Amino acid sequence: MKLVNSSYSPYFWLSLLAAGNALLPSILAQVFAVGFLTALTTGFQQNAIIWLAITASCYLRWRAVSTRQLRPVVADNSLAERSYRKQHLICLLLALLLVIPSATLSWLICALAALAWRLNSRIKTSDYSAAVLMIALALREPVSQLSLSLFAEQILGFDSFLSSLLLSGKIPSAQMGNIIASNNFNLLILTGCSAFNNASLALLLWLTICLFLHQEATAADSWRVLILLVLVVLSNSLRLSLMTESIEDYQYFHRGTGATVFNDISTLLPLLCTNWRRHRCPHTR
Repeated sequence: MKLVNSSYSPYFWLSLLAAGNALLPSILAQVFAVGFLTALTTGFQQNAIIWLAITASCYLRWRAVSTRQLRPVVADNSLAERSYRKQHLICLLLALLLVIPSATLSWLICALAALAWRLNSRIKTSDYSAAVLMIALALREPVSQLSLSLFAEQILGFDSFLSSLLLSGKIPSAQMGNIIASNNFNLLILTGCSAFNNASLALLLWLTICLFLHQEATAADSWRVLILLVLVVLSNSLRLSLMTESIEDYQYFHRGTGATVFNDISTLLPLLCTNWRRHRCPHTR
């Protein structure tokens, strides 16, 4: 008979390592381009929501350990010990794949590790919530890329249709595929301008706050998610329509102060759609 420390999860560490490996190429490129200190002050050119999600997941994991939600398990007939060794072996094999220079592969390994981590966690604990958040973080980039690759025409067509509809209230405009044509300026909408990217980050921020406050998302939160998606799409379409009015408006809302304002609005929307009322949960005492 021996004690196996269940507060130490190799899947947690592997998911963290894989996430770091996925972000490493862009981080190194930014460091080499502008220097470490400058890159650090700009978040290594990564969206702050990504860093927030990683930090929140680590904090939830730490809270589970510190509040003793994870307890040592007595290994009877070495069955639990064998299971623990099997976890280490699986993590080692997956970690070897991280040498392949592919951010998408690293995110998928992160998702697999986080899924295994979630399956080994008790439901309605901070540790369970931390694993769910890491899964959402890891799948956001691959799912976004796959969706934009498979359904780019439909997604961009919808963005251009809605933007043209908003623009038509001010000046005559027409939609041709992913192009919005007006009297003075034509706007070509590419995947980087799609509301899909903004929506994925907004949902990640919303989930991060929700799990941080409540440790779970309930069915009652579904209407908040729906409102959030509608607001994000409308906000992005409004920005695109404003960019179409003239070349000056394009520069202002694409890279200038207008773009900063709309980015701030995109960050604010998940905060407005979050249930901030906290409830005392017996399992967190």
